[in-house]
Amino acid sequence: MKSAYYGTSPQAWLQVYESTLRIFV
Repeated sequence: MKSAYYGTSPQAWLQVYESTLRIFV
């Protein structure tokens, strides 16, 4: 799975970050 994370683009990381915030908040 790590390889997938390394291949993830910054923009994709932002979407994941926002989604995680929505889950916690």
